[in-house]
Amino acid sequence: MDTEKKDEVLAEERILTAAIEEFTQKGFAGARMQAIADRANISKSALHYYYRHKERLFKLVLDKTAGRTLNKIHLDMSGLEGFQEKFEYGFRFYYQTIYKNIKVVNFVFMELKRNPAMISDFLQESDIPDWIKSLNLELEKEYQAGRIHQISAQQLILNIVSLCLFPHLGGGIVTQVLDIDSDGYKQMLKEREESLFQFIKAALFIEEK
Repeated sequence: MDTEKKDEVLAEERILTAAIEEFTQKGFAGARMQAIADRANISKSALHYYYRHKERLFKLVLDKTAGRTLNKIHLDMSGLEGFQEKFEYGFRFYYQTIYKNIKVVNFVFMELKRNPAMISDFLQESDIPDWIKSLNLELEKEYQAGRIHQISAQQLILNIVSLCLFPHLGGGIVTQVLDIDSDGYKQMLKEREESLFQFIKAALFIEEK
């Protein structure tokens, strides 16, 4: 790679890093191209050379943050046996993904309120609808075999997402209501993975007699 090309790649990487910081902190409406240029240590005209509109840069940030997570929805479970083992693997993966990427989660939820059309278009371009159909077929198969209680993929996903997300998104409220400090809150979130898994497992699966 020649020097000019290398400098261009590095500039784009700095812009992306700066844009992620700006958008996740201020949202689409509050983000400013000048602020992104300042964070990236380039001129505003140079920023416009790479990304002419704020919308284009915003979609790139969505793709590199939320999109990177959504693309992992189809986990490789070929080495696992049975739905229960796959369910545990998938649940733990998604809980840890949320735990490690809460800034991205906050960013997406904030934009869902402020800019629902753009987020909706982004989600429609993902493979989530196909994944939900596939999960519905698997859940029905397990129900017919008497291994789980009847539930739709939509309801199961909503249950898991809401139970996983609220403690992360409502950190300030949680610490006040439960009267715990930040260290106690972080420890609670770590412990919650196992506690929540056992709770959902007991509600979903039928114990063998």
